[in-house]
Parts: sequence; structure tokens; C-alpha cells
Amino acid sequence: MHKLLRTKRPYLEGRKVKKAAGIPHMFDSEKDGTVIQSYYGYGPKITRIEGQGNGGNILDLTDESVNQILSTGFMKNPTYQNGRGPIKVKVIDPLNVPNSTFTVKFLKLPSTPYTSTFTPIPNQWSSVSTTTNTYANGQAYVATGSIARNDSITWVLTNLSNNKIYQPNKSIKVGEEFYFSELGLSVSIEQVPDPGGVLTGTVAFANANPGDFLEGTMTFADPTKQWLTGLADTDDGSPTNWIRSGENISQSPTDYNDYLTDPDRVFAKVLEGTWSPYNLTGSTKKNATGTGIAVPAGPGYSGNFFATNDGNKPADTDFRFLSSVDVVFTPDKSKWTRCVVLEMQDDSLLSENVTRHFSMRDHASVDKNGNIGDGIVSMTDPNDADYISNKSMGWFPGYAINLETGERLNMAFGEDSYNFTDNGNDMRWNPTSRVSSNTYDNAFGGRHYIYVFGHNKDATYGPIMNGPFAGAVSLTNTPIGAGRYDAGKQIYDQMRASNSLSTTVGTAVGGLQWPIKNVMFDAMWVNVPLLESSQYAFKDPANMPCEAKVRLRVRKPYRFGYSTVWANRIPSTATNYVANNLSTGYLVSTAPINLPSDISTTPQNNDLPMYQFSTDDIYTMFGNGTAAKNALDYVRIVPNPYYAYSKYESRRIDNIVRVTNLPSVCTIKIFTMNGTLVRTFKRDVSGQEDEYTSDNDTKQSKRSPYLDWDLKNQYGIPVASGLYIFHIDAPGVGEKILKWFGVMRPIDLQNY
Repeated sequence: MHKLLRTKRPYLEGRKVKKAAGIPHMFDSEKDGTVIQSYYGYGPKITRIEGQGNGGNILDLTDESVNQILSTGFMKNPTYQNGRGPIKVKVIDPLNVPNSTFTVKFLKLPSTPYTSTFTPIPNQWSSVSTTTNTYANGQAYVATGSIARNDSITWVLTNLSNNKIYQPNKSIKVGEEFYFSELGLSVSIEQVPDPGGVLTGTVAFANANPGDFLEGTMTFADPTKQWLTGLADTDDGSPTNWIRSGENISQSPTDYNDYLTDPDRVFAKVLEGTWSPYNLTGSTKKNATGTGIAVPAGPGYSGNFFATNDGNKPADTDFRFLSSVDVVFTPDKSKWTRCVVLEMQDDSLLSENVTRHFSMRDHASVDKNGNIGDGIVSMTDPNDADYISNKSMGWFPGYAINLETGERLNMAFGEDSYNFTDNGNDMRWNPTSRVSSNTYDNAFGGRHYIYVFGHNKDATYGPIMNGPFAGAVSLTNTPIGAGRYDAGKQIYDQMRASNSLSTTVGTAVGGLQWPIKNVMFDAMWVNVPLLESSQYAFKDPANMPCEAKVRLRVRKPYRFGYSTVWANRIPSTATNYVANNLSTGYLVSTAPINLPSDISTTPQNNDLPMYQFSTDDIYTMFGNGTAAKNALDYVRIVPNPYYAYSKYESRRIDNIVRVTNLPSVCTIKIFTMNGTLVRTFKRDVSGQEDEYTSDNDTKQSKRSPYLDWDLKNQYGIPVASGLYIFHIDAPGVGEKILKWFGVMRPIDLQNY
């Protein structure tokens, strides 16, 4: 015998599973009327109390939360639709969900289990990663800043009705599902990385990873009017190759090569290639001689628009700042977004007032009706054409919301001022359906490109601005980046500092790129919009055919604070500091001062993630008289008619019909058609809904939902063929009358 066959191996007993048996039936009549308001896999509405992130779950806000965010710009405690929240709470037993309110708190993983008297652990910022990660080129970037550590954080579920605590006492490193049978619920929470990010270590990967992108949809209020689309990305050496996702580095010309930051093409076909993360977009590139355009119509900012030979890759941004967003297009002017309008004409000699590509449009600002104002700036009246600025400002007909943070976001859109045929010169978002024509190549609907910005940091420009940064002195002590929605003011101020400068400022050119770079560093999503057909064309955005909504979802880790990735102190000694030196400026230390500053003034969980949910719309209702009464409509006699046989009969001498879906307490009387009482059954199985019997290792409910009749009268004599009346009387509930027809078979003499 072969030695391997003689090897003794231990016997590993398989899992012992207790069998359960049940009969499908209507539950409505149980417990004096039962109503379930959920189903397996459904979830409650979840409200964010503190923290941020989604743990890889797909989010959708309630309409009430969206309206609040539009009204105030930010909502600390947004509520998410059922089953679409940042933690996964799932109904596993729809018949056993209590009516209660629960909290879920992220806490440090303890060495011993919590007790009912536990308190939140102080100084929990130390359970948040503030490790500085690096790009491949050595530039520092706080990829994991403010992320809850996956191996040292756990969570606790508390039932606020009785203060009972449910504790898995395991870290969030693995999203293990924990079942709470007495609640009819399960909870699973798993930490995830940022898109393109990692959770631990000193090296961060800037490449997109499979699983980063969760979902993308576009829907229309009127499904018969699907008027909006976008320029679908191609993979060739043409301007329609505007998303550089993939591994193709053999394009001709090479300027259209992929960036190799999304080798698995995770973001290649977002909404069929019509939306893209900003860092994957191609940029306009001039010829080396300064005459002509080598790469036209790119929606990305190359980072060097003063130079003769621009690059063609968006500078200083990556996937890790991506967030889940809703972008809504609406004719409702009260929801429109004030924003800067960017010049998208490649050649400044053709643009209005010789404006450089990607500068703000050199045109008077307009109001929501497209009208020019009196030139007097108003900072308070959104209806004023000169709101925020009397130049370069327009209105995007809609809004964008960050689903993880509950913030309204700043936006921008572009125009090609030379292409008046496609509405490129009127400061209004009104794209056409034209991709190209004989008279104008690469029209792209007038290049009304859409930019959605994130609020990723809270930092300010240095207090002293001199040397190469002296020209941007107006930005001293002002915020860096896009920020939360402020009608576009923060973006406008920084772009003005760059746009207002001459191209002949010598040594200052390099430093003066940073204000616009700092803005674009917060750019998240880009779209090259087109109308689906010219039949939907409009000049006034208020005349768009119907409301449209774009949903873009990515995974985001659970983080400290309400919003942003990190905050930065104002340096007191740096004389030229403008937050442009990634190796020293973005994160000086790992002290708590660098964690997000957008936190609660009265924290309940030290600003680590905390959530609350109520089961008031999904709990199981008992003692519902209406449900109990309506359940009588489901009572049936099976089979009906009876033709000498039923599947309930297991022996030759059996004669059985079954009355199903009966209430727990009732009296069943059977009459002939002339009113003679044939049989009476008194049924009482109340209180047995949660009691079980075990026979042959099989668990089965003691409450049966049916009653069998052996087709005999009160004295045990078989009844004759014919029509019978069943009267079911449920005290306090109601009555039910049924007719039944049966044909009896001859007596089986073989068994006598």
C-alpha cells in the first residue's frame, strides 16, 4: 500500500446543523393580526451622527435630507434611504423586528468585552491613521489621514429602548456579518480604502483598484424624454479619447497614451464613458513651437497654461479624493448653482478678449435668465447678475451633493467662446448635440464641460506672500482649494489671482500657477455633455425637457470628522507658503491638529463614526385588528372541489381536506345545504407562534396554520358526496363563510 494511503489523518467532524421544518402560509392572522413592513435583506433609514465614509456601501439620501442640504449647504445629520446607508443593517427575520431606536458607535477594540456601563474612550483620534503616504515620485500625500484604523476599531450596537448592548468585539478589518436573532437584524461593517488608496503602510498606490467604483446611473423624471448624454470616450489617437484609462501606450500621436493609473479600466466606462474622474482626463496641449494645438479640446488643466509647450495631464490630483456624488439637472432655478465659467477655446487668439484656455471667461456675469447686470457686485443677492463677481460667473442649472459628507459642492462649467453656433459664448449651460462639423472640428456641444469639486481640506494660504508669490498676495490667509459650496467665491478668488497676471511676470510664473492648481486639486468628476438629439435643443436651461439625475458611487473609508480628509495649520515662519510644496506643506505632523477641523461642538463619540437608526418603518406590527380581519379572506379549503383524493392522504383509507390560513382562535362549523350541522371544530393555538417542538432533530413551530377534516361527521361516519357550507367564527375578529364540494370514493373493502 502506498505510504500516503497509510497516513493517519485526524477526523474533522462537519458542522452540525439543526434541521427546521415549516409550512408556507399567510402570517397575517398570527398574534391577533400581524403586519410585516420589511422583507429579508431590507434595511432601515440610517442617520449619520458623527464621522464620514461609506464602508463600500452604496448611498442614497432621503428627499428631506437633500432639501435640507440645498437650503443650508451642509447637513451634520443626513438620513439615508432604507438599505442605502453607510453601514449595512439588514433584516434577517421580518417577523421579529422590534420597534426601537439603535445607535452604532465606532470605538477602540478593547482587550476585554464592554459592559453595560461602558463609556466612549477619550482621545480617540489616536485610533485614526495619520500616516503620511507617498506617491511613486516621492511627493508626500496624506492618503490615510483621518481614516479609522481597520485593525484597532470595533463597533457597538445599542438598543436605546432598553440600553441593551450588542458587541461583536472584532475589528472592522473584515466585514463579518453578525446576526441578532432577537432583533431580526444583522449588522456588518468593513473598513475599505479610498479609491486608489490603501489602509496602512508608508507607500500609497495612486492607481485605481478593482472595486473602487461601485455604481453609476442616469435617470430622467420623464423616462420618455432622455435628453441628456455625453461624449463617449474612444481609445484612439483623436480628441474623443478624452479619458486616459487603460494600458495603451502605443497611440499615435503619443500624447493620447493612457496614463497607466487605471490599468484595469475601473473608471473607463462610467455611464458608457461619458463621465470620468478628473485625473484621468486629457488636457489641451500646444505645439512645441507655440503655433497651433497638438491636442485639442481636453477638459483637464495641464498645470502650466503660461508655457509655450503645455503638458497634457491634469496636475496634482488622484483618485483618493473621489467621493460619491449626485449631480442633478433641474429647471427649478431655486436649486441652481452659482459658479465660474471657464474658457474652453484652445487658441487664445480665437477666444473672446484673447482669453487663455482654462482661464475664467472674460465676459460679464449673468443672472439665472442670462441677463447682464449693472456691474455693481453683490455678495448677498443671488438674483443679482453680479452676485459674487461682475465677471466670469454664471449658473449651472442644478446642483451636486457629496453623499458621504452631506455637503453641497461647488461646481464649474466651460464654454468655447469662439463657437457661438453651439451656444459657447453666452455664459449659460446649454450644450447642443453636435460632436463635430465641416466648419468646426471637435465642437463637443459647445464644450460645456461640467466640473464637480470636493471639499477635501481645510487649509489657508500663508500669512506672508513674497518672492515668486508676491503677485498672489490677495490670497493671504484665505482658504485653499474648492471648499464647501459658497456660490463659487472661493474658487473665483483663487482663479482670479492666476488669471489676472501677465504671462511676462518672469520668475513669478511658476508660483502663480499654484492658486489654480490648488483649485483643480479638488476636482473630482468631469463630464463632456451632449444633447441626445437636436429635438431637445434649448437656449435657456430652464427649458430643459425634464429633470435628470446622475449618480456616481465609489467606496470611501470611515473617517474622523464630518468632512474633508485633513486640516492643516497655518505656518508661522514660512514666508512663501502657499500649500504648494507637497513634500512639506500638506501634513507637517501626525498630531490631532492635522485631523479634519469640521467636527462636532458637542461630540457624542469623539468625532469617530457614529450612526443612528430607527425601525419605526420596518418593525413587525402585532395585534393589528384590521390585519386579522383581512386575513380571513385568505382562508381556503384545499382541495376544492374534492374528487375522491387529495395529496394530504398518505394511506388507502385516508380521506382528508385541509382548511388553511386559519386564525389562532376560531370555531369551524360544517353544514349541509339544508342547514344540518355536520361537524364542529374548536381551534386555539394562541401563544404558540414562538414555541417550537423538536422531533428527530428537526425544529418545528407548535402553531399550525391549518386544520384537517377527515370527511366524517360528529359521530365518525363518512359524509356523503355533495355541497357543504363552512362557517369560521373568530371571536373579536370576524366571520368567514365558504362553500365546498366533495365527491366521496367507494369504501375500500380490501382494508376491512
